[in-house]
Amino acid sequence: MFNPLKIFLIGFFYLVIFSSTTYSAQQVTGEVGLKTTLRICADPNNLPYSNQNNEGYENKIADLFAKKLGNIPVIYSWYPMTSGFVRRTLDAKTCDLIVTFPAIHEFVQNSNPFYNSSYAFMSLEERNINIKTLSDPQIKEKKYKIGIIHGTPPTSYVAKYELFDQAKWYLQAADPRKQKPWIDATNDLVDGKIDIAILWGPYAGYEAKKAKKPIKIVPLTKEEITSRGKLVYRFTMGIRRNEPEWEKTINNLIKDNQEEIKNANQKIAEAYEAREYSKAMREIMILADKANQYIDHHKPWVVAKQKNNSNELQGICTTGINLFRLLILYLKPVLPIIAEKTERFLNINPLQWQDVQTTLLNHKINKFETLMTRVEKEKIDAMIENSKDNFTKT
Repeated sequence: MFNPLKIFLIGFFYLVIFSSTTYSAQQVTGEVGLKTTLRICADPNNLPYSNQNNEGYENKIADLFAKKLGNIPVIYSWYPMTSGFVRRTLDAKTCDLIVTFPAIHEFVQNSNPFYNSSYAFMSLEERNINIKTLSDPQIKEKKYKIGIIHGTPPTSYVAKYELFDQAKWYLQAADPRKQKPWIDATNDLVDGKIDIAILWGPYAGYEAKKAKKPIKIVPLTKEEITSRGKLVYRFTMGIRRNEPEWEKTINNLIKDNQEEIKNANQKIAEAYEAREYSKAMREIMILADKANQYIDHHKPWVVAKQKNNSNELQGICTTGINLFRLLILYLKPVLPIIAEKTERFLNINPLQWQDVQTTLLNHKINKFETLMTRVEKEKIDAMIENSKDNFTKT
């Protein structure tokens, strides 16, 4: 059965698959001393994020983190996710971690990004409305009534495509304890008062799951980023500034690792089988970025210069090589020669798809050989000029 909530949360939960490591007391010691509790800043009534009944996914992540930090208890500092939230919680030092916070935000020290989400279209499945962008001419042609929360980022796109006359506006919630416009918009959609609702993805998925009629969810990931805004956002965890040890601990907890890459196996396989090669490449490049983030975060070139760190260095390099091996496995259908060179370098049998379930350990690799020569811009420019000359002569 279709589960709209899954669309927006599946990527999130993929990113919260952690290794079996339990972090030592030394790793959990920050500027505020040994953490004997995990103090979370959260909204008491803001599902699907969090609530006081421990039903939100932020609650679940907090429980997971507490377990990884040595089965320490979780204590919440509750305050509505509205103006003053950071000041009344994190800055007031009543808690130490905001589980979900926008990336590149001046109010907090951001952790490494760990998931993306977007705004989304909602429509009744029985209406069979097939639109993926606000620029779709069907919206004007069929005069669809659009429900939108005033002042949210999609507002600028409604203005850009001159859809104001078709909009029904819902006021932003000054206090989400008293007003939840995303619920009002969903109810109006079910009652036929609007044709489409444009809501923040996690709210859209959560409300669709509870609705009395089946609702279709379409993430707005294809809209162009303009000077007026965007509809897809990256999220981190939020901590106080100037607590580098605590930041390091949180980044270690959410770090990307082999388990996440293994879980991407099915999506990439399905893209190949459907001959959607560009989609497969996008998925692989996302994973490559995450592997690069792991290496950049752990900086083996720095660890190599430190004394008595050989075990740590070997662990980082072992993980890096296994990440590289899995990426090459995924690329083998389109880069067979590179894959063959990699197999020689790693001293392994020809890679097969099921090898995603295995890890190279206690294994000797061969001396590195260059897999691909980088093409410099100057050479490309020279080739273009040469082509122009040949074209002129012919």
